[in-house]
Amino acid sequence: MISMAAWNIRGLNQPLKQNEVRKVIQENNIQVCAVLESHVSVDRLSNICRKVFRDWDWSSNGQVCDKGTRIILGWNPNVVDIMVIAQSSQVVHSQVFLKKGGQSFFCSFVYAKNNYCERREVWEQLNQHKLFTRAMPWVILGDFNEALNMDDWAVGKSKIDLGVKEFRECVRNIEVLDINSSGLQFTWTQKPKEGTGILKKIDRVMGNLSFINLFPNAHALFQPYRVSDHSPCILKFEVVKKKKARSFKFANFLVFKKDFKKVVALEWQKEVAGNEMFKIVKKLKNLKPHLRKLLYAQGNLHNRVDRLRKDLDDIQSRVDENPQDSGLRDKERLCLKEFEEAAYDLELFLKQKSKVEWLRAGDSNTSFFHKALKRKMHKNMVNRIIDNEGNVHNGENVAAVLVDHYSKFLGTESDTNNMNLSNLGFNKLSLVDSVSMIRHVTDEEVKLAMFDIGENKSPGPDGFTSAFFIHAWDVVGKDVCRAVKDFFVHARLLKEINHTVIHLIPKVPTPERVNDLFLFARGEVQSCKVLMKGLEEFKSYSGLTASVSKSTIFFCQVTLPIKRAILDIMPFEEGRLPIRYLGVPLISSNLIASYCKCLIDKVDRRIDDWMNKSLSFAGRLQLIVSVISSMYSYWASVFVLPSATSPLSRIITPRDIYMAGFSRTDRVADMVVDRNWIWPAAWYDLFPVLINIQVPFMSYSRRDVSIWLDYQGGEGEFSTHNVWETIRHRSMQIPCNLKTSTGDGSILHQMMCGLGADFL
Repeated sequence: MISMAAWNIRGLNQPLKQNEVRKVIQENNIQVCAVLESHVSVDRLSNICRKVFRDWDWSSNGQVCDKGTRIILGWNPNVVDIMVIAQSSQVVHSQVFLKKGGQSFFCSFVYAKNNYCERREVWEQLNQHKLFTRAMPWVILGDFNEALNMDDWAVGKSKIDLGVKEFRECVRNIEVLDINSSGLQFTWTQKPKEGTGILKKIDRVMGNLSFINLFPNAHALFQPYRVSDHSPCILKFEVVKKKKARSFKFANFLVFKKDFKKVVALEWQKEVAGNEMFKIVKKLKNLKPHLRKLLYAQGNLHNRVDRLRKDLDDIQSRVDENPQDSGLRDKERLCLKEFEEAAYDLELFLKQKSKVEWLRAGDSNTSFFHKALKRKMHKNMVNRIIDNEGNVHNGENVAAVLVDHYSKFLGTESDTNNMNLSNLGFNKLSLVDSVSMIRHVTDEEVKLAMFDIGENKSPGPDGFTSAFFIHAWDVVGKDVCRAVKDFFVHARLLKEINHTVIHLIPKVPTPERVNDLFLFARGEVQSCKVLMKGLEEFKSYSGLTASVSKSTIFFCQVTLPIKRAILDIMPFEEGRLPIRYLGVPLISSNLIASYCKCLIDKVDRRIDDWMNKSLSFAGRLQLIVSVISSMYSYWASVFVLPSATSPLSRIITPRDIYMAGFSRTDRVADMVVDRNWIWPAAWYDLFPVLINIQVPFMSYSRRDVSIWLDYQGGEGEFSTHNVWETIRHRSMQIPCNLKTSTGDGSILHQMMCGLGADFL
């Protein structure tokens, strides 16, 4: 394991800070360390570096700094060799050579200045260094003195300023992305004498795809600040990675090979003893070696495309020299056909692995699929985890911790109580539906279910995707149908088919724990008692216990006395709203434009992503139509979005609106005539997002109201009464002949309804 670090220590002259730097080096077994903002004068460098780095080699940019040394770089010569390529007052470019594995990569240590105008110098230097590194592995770490995303502010920011835009432009030009990280989310703190101060992420570790490809398990760790106001940035990666045996995964592009059905048919016609389901499992298992052989026969797809491209160039050059040679023309035709087929195979292969469903193959987006695959693999990698006891596990130990967690969570036997289901209300099917549920399954239903599965969906443990069954259905279809129908008759499922794969997908940039559950209750003591009682009953039925130390309670418009009483019942840590869950903010009031800043920022970053440079024109159009609009639609399905966050208001300017003869006060009804939009047809070319907006059904005789669906599915105007009638608890109807002094029983009726009784 190689560890590199960059830490803005805010002055290295003090013995305390020298000791802390040394302590971080020892605790993390660091082999390369850059100390930023050292404030050490050039004449004292040798003495200070000897105290901090001991017998290490070191270098600095003190000769190019006006006031003190800004960057000091030290490294262990027994583990690595470092060659300084170039340096300025804000960055040191180097090349790192690893002695154990023999790998080398470029590494830049950054300490950007505070003023955004002065930072333009380092952005330009990084752009120039990109021309030098080209496609070689390159990693950048340090203090950039600027945030990159809206999530990098703890409190939030009203708008994206010029400094952030210029930083984003630099990242887009040099084509780097954040290395997977854990630890502190905000790497810089302003420590005022009073108040909470400012928390912000301005220290980063970023690398290009070549670096991620060379060290796929690279991981960044941001530790607590200690004696500084910046977090130490620590980069860890394995030098020699043990190759694991790869499980079988069917490559979908093989279905277009002429030998595919022949290989399947030869194995499928062999007799296998056993029930119908066992026959399928056995034949699929026996087929794997033959499909592997067919895949290996295609060779390395990348190399094949490169070789055919070179052959095609050579043949076309010879055709230019001998235009009348018909034999060369035939060779060119055959070579071009092979090249197009190989390029399509590669594109299909990368599309399947990258899981980019919104972009179709065949539009020459191979480079984009390849980059998306590398980013996806790195992003979904979990390199650090904290177990239930608070112990930290890194690297290869993470897998064992997760297996142990889910083995205890899902596979541990414990004493539980039997659940009484008699008090639960269930919707009952009609007699016709009940008979339909138990009727015999037909071959056509099995086929429709199989063909409805996306071909690029993740396969099960056996590695076969739906594409295999769909394209080989005329060979395997009858046996598959018999196996499925056999299950519905005998209700037996082999463990080879009943197995599944659990994929853990990180929901946050720095995942460290495995937990996620939200429970909602009214802000009153009685409701919280019911909630805690429910948790106790859940524990008795399932054997699962809520972790008090990892649980948080949020309050919304609850008075202080009631809040204290609730905290006595629910001993959880109090959190503050808003928080984000499933990508949207949980808030206690109407959604306002400021809460949508992260959505707007996400759309902007998705459009400006440097990976989009690899997309064809059709791919960029599909990005806007399918992906960008879906982000907005997802939020719109949860909230009533403020008009300021609408993508139309961001892309269609007031000038466009007025030139088309409309006003900014026009309503949706003003834009629809005879079930058609009346905006200019040219807008569909200028703003492709409009293509996906369906024409609403307009009812001009009714006023605009919010519609509420009740518990029976009926529509009604939204009101608190209708909402309460839908969500209130209903008990059995009881006869009631109550009399009150008023003669109508209205007060008592309302009281009894509040207790859950329905009256006849």
